Amino acid sequence: MRWLFAVSVLAGQSFDRDLQPVFRQHCYACHAANVKMGSLDVETMDGLLRGGNRGTILVPGKATESRLYLTLTGALEPMMPMGDDKLTAAELDVVKSWIDSGARPDPGGLVWRGATIAAGYGAEIRLFNTTGQLTRKIAAQVGTVRAVALSADGTYVAAKGPEIQRIFEAATGREVQAQPLDFHSSRTALSPNGQRRATMRDDGSVTFEDVR
Repeated sequence: MRWLFAVSVLAGQSFDRDLQPVFRQHCYACHAANVKMGSLDVETMDGLLRGGNRGTILVPGKATESRLYLTLTGALEPMMPMGDDKLTAAELDVVKSWIDSGARPDPGGLVWRGATIAAGYGAEIRLFNTTGQLTRKIAAQVGTVRAVALSADGTYVAAKGPEIQRIFEAATGREVQAQPLDFHSSRTALSPNGQRRATMRDDGSVTFEDVR
């Protein structure tokens, strides 16, 4: 079984590249995936969207209405993080900009095999046909999807998270056992005949252009 594997390369602000270093320094001691004080996990996109014991912490597009940002700035108590390790103005700007721009996850790679296009987005695999119509969503069960893969015939699709990967039947979403091969890094993918290029947008949709 041959596979094509794609890892996301994101221009501009990134959940992993920009946001997570801030959270890693200031928040992981209490709110990482393996800690979750107050049931809050800021290490994964799933966790941020889920929120904690006090409810949701994000209002996408509106940082000044988001509990996450308000507690980090001290506009809402208790101010976070507790103690003296407060975020700098530059770090607060990173958080605010990410929320104001929609609080979107990083696209998790794009791959095109046969008549199937697979994209990783947030905690799921999104499958598209060659017109860009979304045909199926599969809960990837790997945390935030960092990469996706398709078998050569498009029968199986795989997702890779920070630590694990899982493989599914594309048609049913049923998990199976197989070993992905041929890892490639790209946020774009060419059609099998090389005449069209698919590009995954920040909102998880796919656009097409002819290759000249």
